[in-house]
Amino acid sequence: MRAFGLSTLLLITLLLWSATGAHGSLAEQRRHDSPSDAAWSARLDALAGAGIRPPPARALRDPSRLPPGLRPVPAADGGLQRGVASAAGVPEPVLPREVVAVVSAALRTVGAPYEHGGDGPGAFSCAGLVSGLYDRVGITVPATAKRQWASGHRVRQADAVAGDLVIVGSDRYGVQSVGLIVGPGTMVVADATAAAVVTARVPDPRGVLGVVRPSLGPHTRGEALGASAAGSAPTWRCGGILPSSAAGRGGAEPSPFAWGGYPNGLIPDGVLCPLRTEPHALRCDAARDLAALDAAYTGALGERLCLTDSYRTLEMQLELHQRKPELAAEPGTSAHGWGVAVDLCGGAETFGTAEHDWLRAHAADFGWTHPRWAREGSDREEPWHWEYRRP
Repeated sequence: MRAFGLSTLLLITLLLWSATGAHGSLAEQRRHDSPSDAAWSARLDALAGAGIRPPPARALRDPSRLPPGLRPVPAADGGLQRGVASAAGVPEPVLPREVVAVVSAALRTVGAPYEHGGDGPGAFSCAGLVSGLYDRVGITVPATAKRQWASGHRVRQADAVAGDLVIVGSDRYGVQSVGLIVGPGTMVVADATAAAVVTARVPDPRGVLGVVRPSLGPHTRGEALGASAAGSAPTWRCGGILPSSAAGRGGAEPSPFAWGGYPNGLIPDGVLCPLRTEPHALRCDAARDLAALDAAYTGALGERLCLTDSYRTLEMQLELHQRKPELAAEPGTSAHGWGVAVDLCGGAETFGTAEHDWLRAHAADFGWTHPRWAREGSDREEPWHWEYRRP
């Protein structure tokens, strides 16, 4: 068990962080869509200002035979990239006109509802979003994320450009979701946990299987689809695990904790705010209000809040579920995986103590609640578990 104390300096730091633009609820994330639109519009204006009209995809597939005025783009491995070009006076790579149309359309879908299997125009799944948009410009992309990964032309993540597909997942757990890059480090994704199309940061390399470039056409490898194809593995649906009790049902309801379009347990580094004791971290608004709760708790009881658990990666959730299936939430659904739950100690982990009673009376003032399912007398008592519910 690990204890922590949140200092006044940390509280001030978190308050300043929040005031300067922390990512929070889904509504907040949608308000961050306009910078992506503005950056994309500026990029298209730069092309027009340089007198460059995006060529068709077939014209950029051979870097040794590019249209006049265009030059090859170096690749991270020392070679030349296929499917893009460079031009004098234009800082960003020149993309095929089909890809320009796809990225422009993807940005217009942000805010549309998620629907299992949906490929537009009114609602989308993660795979349906990219396959539907590319189909409309004459480029065939498979209808499932697994097939998109298995048959797509792969490029290094360092070479990724707008229009490429980010295959979210890992070698161990397979394909979990797919997003469409719309700018540096930014993707549009139809996220089941948010029940909407959102813009989100591209996960760090640990949460990405790879990147594929649809404008290069299909590539057959005959490879296995990954661990998630195995019958014993969890069933993934666009950023979250589909609970076994929901298998076969269509539609989606947003998780009460979902935010930013990030997959549960795969939130990128730098998005969460660290707590005083490593490696604990939470969503930044939750961390800020936990610091305020800690200050009030200390003033009333003369002791710091004691913490044993906070954000849990997907890897941690799966391992915990294997060891304690009767206690752990189904992997990919835990509030810990969204960075909005803590497990407490130091007396707070026991019903009827002064610490627990004080939290029951005052924690809600700071956005923290003891969920009904965890309370005394329920089928699954967890006096130590608290969740952040402030909208």
